[in-house]
Amino acid sequence: MEVLKRYSIIALLGSACLFSSCEEEFEVKVEDTSPKIFLQGMVSPFLNSPVYAYKAVPVGVARSDAQDFTVRDLSLKINGTEVGIVEEEGGKGWRSELDYNEGDELEFTISTMETGEATAVTTIPRMLGFSADSTLVEGNVIYTIRFDETLDEDSKFAVAVILADDEYLRVSSRPLSKPGEDETLLGALTPDFRLVSLPFGFGYEAFEGALFNGKELGKEKTLSLSVPYYEPEDSSQKLKLLVYTLSEELYGYLNAEYNKNNNVLSMLGLAPSNFAYSNVDGGYGVLGGYSLRIWTK
Repeated sequence: MEVLKRYSIIALLGSACLFSSCEEEFEVKVEDTSPKIFLQGMVSPFLNSPVYAYKAVPVGVARSDAQDFTVRDLSLKINGTEVGIVEEEGGKGWRSELDYNEGDELEFTISTMETGEATAVTTIPRMLGFSADSTLVEGNVIYTIRFDETLDEDSKFAVAVILADDEYLRVSSRPLSKPGEDETLLGALTPDFRLVSLPFGFGYEAFEGALFNGKELGKEKTLSLSVPYYEPEDSSQKLKLLVYTLSEELYGYLNAEYNKNNNVLSMLGLAPSNFAYSNVDGGYGVLGGYSLRIWTK
């Protein structure tokens, strides 16, 4: 018993040292204090979403420097041809006058009076072919997705299940898990899927989805997932399976967001290293493309 008490005290002291914090003030020195443009755009044939631009300044620079910017030049090219742009009402966002198509290559360029030029390029991927089925088992809906030969090791995609009405006015996501596995504390800390927030696809709604690449599925090219089921309050609401095919750029951004929020340090409540991703030349942020197919039984 004395030995047990000794080890308990040692464990408590170790925990106290681990979670105790020491505070030290230091000055952040940044060599380049010039403002940069931050771009965020996730475009698709499914939804002609705008590309947003913001002015970003380094830590330690006066807040007033980040207030606003004046556009000097702006262009959007689809497959090398410049197209018309429509400005979003009340915000620094722009969308194409033309609809996007799968396979389109986009190049967005902006320069302002306060910053240099920033350019981002992405390609809207062609939708992966698949078939799907679902069954109700012990209060859970089991989805089985079988991809065809369009999926290879380099394919990038995401999957989500939402409850939505016919007009997508009310949307809520459903938690994903592997079929037949009970939720445990260890499972919560090490999820079966790389769960990420998908901030695109249905206006300004964001919901949880799982991120994959072709290597994870192997030769079977089959994916199974489970969501809890309960009767919706409104008969117009249905479960919908969303399958996104992602560009390299959008996949890289979402994967970086997952790594930032899922590592040993963040699980302990400590400050992890910042996993940043950007495909903007001359600035920061992401311009990514995706294709979406919705399956409903």
